[in-house]
Amino acid sequence: DGTVRIWASRKVPYRDSQGKVIGLLGISRDITARKQLEAELRASRDRLSEVLSSITDGLAVIDTDWRCTYLNAAGADLLGVAPDTLVGQVVWDLYPEAEALNFGPAYRRAMQTQQAEHFEAFYPAPLNKWLECHAYPSPNGVSVFFRDVTHRHRDRQALERSEERFRRMFARNPIGVVTGDSSGQLLDANEAFLRIIGRTSDELQAGRIRWDELTPPEHLPQDAKAIEEVRAQGVSSVYEKEYLRPDGTRVPVMLACTQFGGDTEELLAFVIDISERKQAEERLRQREAEALSAARRLALQQKQMAAVMTAAPVGIYLADRDGALLLSSAENNRLWGEHPMSRSVAEYRAWKGWWADGSERHGQPVQPHEWALARALQGEHVMHDLVEIEAFGSSQRKTVLLRARPIHDEDGRIVNAVVTQIDITPQVEAERALRDSRDAAQRGLAAAASPRPRRARGRQAATAFRERRGLGRHLPFARSQRRVPVVPLPRRAHPG
Repeated sequence: DGTVRIWASRKVPYRDSQGKVIGLLGISRDITARKQLEAELRASRDRLSEVLSSITDGLAVIDTDWRCTYLNAAGADLLGVAPDTLVGQVVWDLYPEAEALNFGPAYRRAMQTQQAEHFEAFYPAPLNKWLECHAYPSPNGVSVFFRDVTHRHRDRQALERSEERFRRMFARNPIGVVTGDSSGQLLDANEAFLRIIGRTSDELQAGRIRWDELTPPEHLPQDAKAIEEVRAQGVSSVYEKEYLRPDGTRVPVMLACTQFGGDTEELLAFVIDISERKQAEERLRQREAEALSAARRLALQQKQMAAVMTAAPVGIYLADRDGALLLSSAENNRLWGEHPMSRSVAEYRAWKGWWADGSERHGQPVQPHEWALARALQGEHVMHDLVEIEAFGSSQRKTVLLRARPIHDEDGRIVNAVVTQIDITPQVEAERALRDSRDAAQRGLAAAASPRPRRARGRQAATAFRERRGLGRHLPFARSQRRVPVVPLPRRAHPG
């Protein structure tokens, strides 16, 4: 039928009684089935080898004497060796630390109990790797599948460190940190947040705190808007609201929410107590209102001062601490004409004046530092300076009475000085005319009287006449009962 069969044949010579080969004696056996079985076994071994070589996990087969009988390519690459270097070697000799670590006890338990073992362990140098091992025992030894999971452990350790940092940040953060869901339930909160709302961790753990109950009704629409922003873009805008404390007071806060834990309904919020800022803003508003009120009062005072300076019948100057003229009344224009607003005491040199007080300095020019305003800036209260002045752009002279005093701040420092100037020229001229009349009367009486004793009586009569007429040492101001000193003027009141 054309089939091929395989026979195993054995031939020996056939001899007679004298030992002479007279033929062949052969035995043949059909081994076709055995050869087919051997071929199938080789093919199976090749397929198994290909499978074991193709898997990404390492595979090591260890016999009962703890010798490695097989190591696939992936295992050799993971261990950093050639497969032939391990085959036939005792694993404890190659990796002595393994017997003391979790590897040795796990393999021995698998061998003894004939039950699979699964574990993860770190092998130090020269591997420095975390290995995940699955040990499957058999009567002939144990087969170990292993893989490198170092990256997983590093990721896990990084995650644990990150979670630990988050827990520390959550617990110790001075800013309130809270998690909750969109239904209003609070899930967790740090101490800073609990202090803000005036609640305890026991209340939180008991589930008795809801953020929607902490929120006044007028702020709930802002929370709803923030939740919609988180659903749409993962984070909300920063906004302000208030929380209700158990005592009924409200605490203003600023917060922002974000998606937490991969669930759009679970929220993480950072909350800042802005009570101090709000109080500062309120104080600022009060100060602004006070400043506005003060500005209005100042404007009114300035208007009132302007009215006074316009209507005052006397000349008034206000100077700062350096002597710069700040304010001038309208009367000053009549007294001095178009005059400069000096910026310092040194510039007072432009103002012309001569002493007219009948003293030794009578008729001498007034120096810049001698003006009543300059002396008031030094702390002097000037009550009675008589000066003859000459207006700017004119040779006309007038006699004025000056009074000045310093102005102090709340710490007692001189910040301003003010001087008033009263034109007493009419009174001085009237005094001069009266004196001339008096002198003429005295001369007439002297001429008409008898010799010297009668002249004496005439002087006494003239003195009595002046006293009756009120023409003593003072003259009345115009339309006033105030008295000003009458200064004896020489025939020439000033040089020239």
